[in-house]
Amino acid sequence: MSLDASHATEVPTEEFIVFTLGKEECAIPLVQAREIIPIPEIIPVPGVPKSIRGVINVRGEVITVVDTEMHITGADVVHDEEHIVIVEKEDGQVFGLLVSQATEIVRTLVSNRQPVPNILENHPKAAYLDGVLVLGEEPDERIVLLVQLSKLLINIQPASSDTVTHTSHQ
Repeated sequence: MSLDASHATEVPTEEFIVFTLGKEECAIPLVQAREIIPIPEIIPVPGVPKSIRGVINVRGEVITVVDTEMHITGADVVHDEEHIVIVEKEDGQVFGLLVSQATEIVRTLVSNRQPVPNILENHPKAAYLDGVLVLGEEPDERIVLLVQLSKLLINIQPASSDTVTHTSHQ
């Protein structure tokens, strides 16, 4: 009987990695992250979209690096040593997401996750949003944009195939 009572008092929570893109705070579920690493040397790959910064070698594994802010906004971004690559696993593929800074890992109530505001729901530039997190209490509450990796990264695949240079067979 006491076992059932203890389950009744459990409050569902989720964990997120919070990072910045420019001045905005964004987050992804912690379960989708494999690791956070300092930026190693990024090797550019000719002919790919600008938001694909190149590839990196992480312990023998070659990983594509996506400049997340450039991919979302289209703006050229200057990165310095403080920037972090968050290495993500999406449907068996591994990506490095270049972000301004990984700031924290938060555990929050599931009820703090809110849907994407109606006005943004069908906006093409906001297609990567999975909702918002409301963290903290008023007047100090923060709204953090929740990024859905499958929506963010799916846009990279068609762009990459459009830029592939085919050689003719002689």
